[in-house]
Amino acid sequence: MNDIKKKYQNIKGQIELLENIKKGDKIYYTNGFMYLQYSNIFQSIYRYIAGENRELTFKYLETFIGTFISLCDQTKTVIKYIQDIETATIVTNIPLLKKKILTILEVLKETYPTNISELDRLYTFIQSSC
Repeated sequence: MNDIKKKYQNIKGQIELLENIKKGDKIYYTNGFMYLQYSNIFQSIYRYIAGENRELTFKYLETFIGTFISLCDQTKTVIKYIQDIETATIVTNIPLLKKKILTILEVLKETYPTNISELDRLYTFIQSSC
């Protein structure tokens, strides 16, 4: 159960960092979390220097969504055996987190119009899995 609680807190924290994404914002990864890099004239220079690129962004997203799907699956199993307030909160919040992730993916479609198929694949995967 502690694994689920920790995973939930990490996912929730990650979403809090990304949920205010706007068209043109990009994602970068450091210290185990994805962060927003707001659109500005130095964005591409920073991304180049930091070694960030679109392919890495999609890898970060795939890993994050995989972790979220894992949380969903683990929670479905645990809820059968453990029914405390923390578990109930996680179960209640999973659909809200899912909705926020889907919104983030929708905004990324505006930022990366040439990668809509990859983003649609992630969108469909999360939509059908949890």
